[in-house]
Amino acid sequence: MRSIDFAPEANDALDAACARDPLLGERLDAALDWIEASPVDLRAKRRSFSGNYFGIEVRCGDEDWLILWRENPDDPLAPRVDFIGPSFL
Repeated sequence: MRSIDFAPEANDALDAACARDPLLGERLDAALDWIEASPVDLRAKRRSFSGNYFGIEVRCGDEDWLILWRENPDDPLAPRVDFIGPSFL
């Protein structure tokens, strides 16, 4: 199984989201599981952006959140999540 390397800001945003709304935390955690799967769940790569980033949109109630992540070319077992927060798409 892969293990996500979180940017500090992304980790803080995840912790804050989980504390504020447990259902949102569950949905974000489920999407993060897609990234950790080996091989990666194709749902995690539906949206791609320049710079080799992928985006996962997570909906909870009337809120849309976004997870931006990328594969780690130096360690395929440690994908990097650089952003978790309200969606700007």
